[in-house]
Formats: sequence, structure tokens, C-alpha cells
Amino acid sequence: MKSPLIWTLVALCLSCSWACPAHAQSDEPDEEAIGAFLWPDRETGFWLTTEALLWRRNNSGGSGPVIGGPESLRFGGPESLRFGGTDYHYEGGYRVGVGWLIDPNYELEGVWTSLSGWSTGQTGVLTRAISFDDGQASLWVDPTGDANFINQTTFFRPLYDAATNPDIAGGGVNDETDEFEFIQPGSAYSLKQSSNLYDIQLNVKTRRTEGQRYGFGLGFRHVTLSEAALAQVSGTFDAFDIDGDEVVVDDGNDQLSDAVLLATGLQLINGSGGFYDPSLGGGVFTMLWNGTASNQLNGLQGTFDAAILERGRYSLDGNLRLGLFHNRIRGTVTETYADSLDSVYRRSFEDESDKLSFGANLGLSSSIRISERIKLRSGYEAMFLTNTALGPSQQQGLVYDGLGNATYSVQAADTLIMQGLRAGIEMEW
Repeated sequence: MKSPLIWTLVALCLSCSWACPAHAQSDEPDEEAIGAFLWPDRETGFWLTTEALLWRRNNSGGSGPVIGGPESLRFGGPESLRFGGTDYHYEGGYRVGVGWLIDPNYELEGVWTSLSGWSTGQTGVLTRAISFDDGQASLWVDPTGDANFINQTTFFRPLYDAATNPDIAGGGVNDETDEFEFIQPGSAYSLKQSSNLYDIQLNVKTRRTEGQRYGFGLGFRHVTLSEAALAQVSGTFDAFDIDGDEVVVDDGNDQLSDAVLLATGLQLINGSGGFYDPSLGGGVFTMLWNGTASNQLNGLQGTFDAAILERGRYSLDGNLRLGLFHNRIRGTVTETYADSLDSVYRRSFEDESDKLSFGANLGLSSSIRISERIKLRSGYEAMFLTNTALGPSQQQGLVYDGLGNATYSVQAADTLIMQGLRAGIEMEW
């Protein structure tokens, strides 16, 4: 993690000591000698560059609230509700480049970049209940009269659909509207995200020489971006009778029945079915949401490199890469619900799509030649990718018809922005 910063400091120190003329010398520098040193007169040759990266990225994926209410959970914030958000921080990666000077005018360049360590998350405890139906304002659900909630706008909608189902199809035997279903105050939550990026480039470029300060090129580029997001809430499930005589007797069914859960499109994959409150031996309850996205970008890009400053052994360059890519996207959404009596329900969706994405890299590169064949390198770079699919955004792909049936389409309208430092060494032969 510290190596890019160390290399950057080394490069800056060396640039100060070697790029500036010594005070004790009175002779003017030999420009021809310096030029020959910076630009060795080679007809052909090879080079190898290895760099450590210290980059961060934005978290622009939009998901809406995981739950609603005074303790609303959502990926990426908000800070005002005392949740720290799930912003990505700086993580390390690496880049390896190889080059072949085909002739004095043209060169072939291959670059591999790996950024596979991005992850973030937050955990905590909710002090208020989570209502599944219309009980948000009930003191039976939460003593504050202002509970959190699940409804048609949040994650975990099947719980709302089940808890508000009068079971007309079953003749009202499992009518869930005569009781409040909820998770008691004190549930634990966890929000997690991870992201990996791999980048391969193959470029043919004009060679920059002492008399040619600009270089242009054309190349092929492949980028793989993989995303995963998770939201989990675990607590004690409860059901309270509201049919009018609850003070005398709690005569609701004290559960979310198997019939109304299946009616939401959930599938029973384990156990006897239904979720029961503590009076029937149940209680401990977990709801889990997973969203994944895979982006496979392939396309052509143009390259532009320009010398900004050359002084002694030190040089500063500007670098630009612009490309247009076909992005093959695959997304998934999976919801799992389980209780302490081993009943487990699940539903899964997946979809694929094709998008046209624009990509760009803009950076500054500095180098100090310490011998005829070795340079120390450092720099800053920013990277942009449009029309990408991010993990949290996949919840927005769930759409319901008038009967409550859900369909899913992969979401790929996010712009990914990455930026950071790089430092390393280049060897020529």
C-alpha cells in the first residue's frame, strides 16, 4: 500500500537533485549530450515497465433505500442518518507494460492493469423495528410510534406483499391483514460491496524522439469490471393480532404463512414453510439481498502522448487514451429469507444486455533516467467508463406488473470514475 507513495517521493527527490544544474558549475549544459542520454539513438529494441498503483473509485451506483424510515439504509449513505456510507477508499494494484521499438519511427506497446482489491461496507444495529405492512405508526410495533419499514419502494418487497395479502385465493384462511408483521427493535444490518477491474491494451504508436515531442497511436483494449453488493438484516420476527380483541387474546396466525409467501413468487428451498413468531417457536429471522454485475468491454482506442517538460535527466509527459467499446453486460439479483426453524425462501433473476460505452484515461507521467537503460517513473491518472453496470444499481431493474409479478432487466447506466497515483521502474534493452 505504501510503495507508490515511496516511489513518488524518490522520483521527486531525484528530480530535484538531478534535473537542476549544480550551483558550483559554471559551464552551460551540453544539450547534445543530454539529448543523446534522454533519447538513445536506437534503431530497434524493447522495454519493460512495472508500476504499483494506489487508486480509488467513485460509488455512483444508485439503489434506492434498502429499508425506509428514520433509520433508512442505503448503499453509499446518507451521513445524516448516522450511517457512514459505503464509499470506496484507496486500494493498491499494479500495471505491467512491454514495448517493442519496431523501427526508428514506430513502436508496439502492450499494457496489463489489475485493480482487484476494492471493497467497502458498513455494519450496525437498528434501534427501531422494521414494519412489513401498515404498522409503522403502531406502538405495538415500535414504542416510538415511528418504525422503519419495508414497502413497494424498498428492497425485500416480497415481505410487504405477503404481509398485506388477505389470502382471497385461499378463502381468507391465511389472511395476513389482521395482524402486524415486523422485526423487533435491535436487528443487525450489514451492507457490503466489492469491485475488480482488469485492463488489457495493445497499441501501435509513433515513436517520440528528441525532435518529435508528440506521439499518436491506435490500439485494441479489453476491460473486465466485476461488481458485487450485499444487504443483510437479521433480527427477531414478530406478528401481533390487530383484529380488535388483541387486548384479550392474540388470535392471529402469528406467522407469515407459506401460502402468502409463495404467492409473491418466492420459492421454498428448505424447511416446512412459513415464518413464525416466538410464540410458535420461531423468531430469529434473516433477509439477504445480493446483486452482481459483469461488464466485458472490447473496442478500439486512440492514444496521444506529449512532452510537457524536459530538463536534464527529468521529463514530464501528458497521456491521453480515448476509446469506444462494446460492453457485454450480465446482471443478477437474488433474495433469500430464512428463519430459525429452517424455512428458507429464495427468488433469483438474471439478464444480459449490450451497451456502447465510452472510455478515457487522462494522466501525467514523470520519469528520471538514472542510467542509459533504466528510468524511475511516477504519475497521476484518471479513468472514466460510461454505461457500466454496478452492483447496487441492479435493484432498480426489478419491475412489477399490476398483479405484483416481478421481472428484471440488467441496469447499465452508471459512469465509473477512477483516479490515483502510480510509480515504478522502466528498463530498456
